[in-house]
Amino acid sequence: MRKCMTIHRRLAASVLSTPTLLAAPLVGGCTGSERQSRMSYSSGAVPSSNSEDAAGRPPTAKTLYRMAKILAAQDKLVHSETVLRTTIKRYPKFMPAHCELARVFVAQRKIAAAAQTLQHALQINPNDPVLLNDLGMCWMLIGAYEDALAAFSEAADAAPHDARYKASMAPGNRSARPVRAGIGIVPASPSTESRSS
Repeated sequence: MRKCMTIHRRLAASVLSTPTLLAAPLVGGCTGSERQSRMSYSSGAVPSSNSEDAAGRPPTAKTLYRMAKILAAQDKLVHSETVLRTTIKRYPKFMPAHCELARVFVAQRKIAAAAQTLQHALQINPNDPVLLNDLGMCWMLIGAYEDALAAFSEAADAAPHDARYKASMAPGNRSARPVRAGIGIVPASPSTESRSS
């Protein structure tokens, strides 16, 4: 009960300027046992020996990947890069980490590092259309249009029923200009180019 009262005092001290907010947390009070565990707030289940064992396991590839995406969204690109490198080292066949690391490199304007990351991933998974398409985008950014077109063609061949990869081939010639959108690039539509020229 003492811990509960301490929490209420801290809340009260932080919101004294707004009396309506002060009453809201105090109305519910502390219910149930005086000693509530973290598990009771989320699932209501009693911790078992299995959940205690899970606490000692390393994070999964998906967990690390999601954490890196959150860091990148917060513009903590160096931290995101570190987490993604760790993910790739632990889980080299987890291709989304390779793609995200390349996107982080593009955001840092390290296009050569992004291309190298994607080429390394293509050694592991040679016909991955996402990797090939992203590599083509890297080549577009540095103006290597023939290499970009070759990568886009390989991506379209790897996934012939997916129109996205065929659409990437359109700006692969020298006359088309890519337009930046977020971290990656999006090909300019013909109507947009005629207006901007």
